[in-house]
Amino acid sequence: MPALSRALRLWREGAPGDPGLLNEAVPLWIEAAFRRAQRRFPEALKRIDEALALDSGELRAKMLMTKSNILPAR
Repeated sequence: MPALSRALRLWREGAPGDPGLLNEAVPLWIEAAFRRAQRRFPEALKRIDEALALDSGELRAKMLMTKSNILPAR
């Protein structure tokens, strides 16, 4: 998981210079997918819920599909 940790760190470091192009929900969405693949369902649900709360609506449908894939796996 070092690659995910590094990616999240780089995303956070670049966020202050973002002119509004980056959707801050994306890293949480990616992490939720990783946690689901690891069968860490409570963490996956927490991350996808955080992502849904931050999303401006453009990715909502895709994130809800991710959430639906996490829920039956529990």
